[in-house]
Amino acid sequence: MTTLTIMIPDTEANRFKKLLKEVNGVIVPSKAEKKPSKLLKEIEKGLKQVIEYKEGKGKMYTLSEVLNGK
Repeated sequence: MTTLTIMIPDTEANRFKKLLKEVNGVIVPSKAEKKPSKLLKEIEKGLKQVIEYKEGKGKMYTLSEVLNGK
């Protein structure tokens, strides 16, 4: 098989998917479409906690509280 990377308007995506199906083609997700890594998920979680704290909805912990499991 030959691998092609193309950029098409969103409005034409279904048309190209149908064409690929007709020729037994396969859509391979690009690197940008892959699931976010565990690290990115943890960063996102931390940022949400900071936002909650700033809005008065969450509690911040000191380093000793975190290390002692409180």
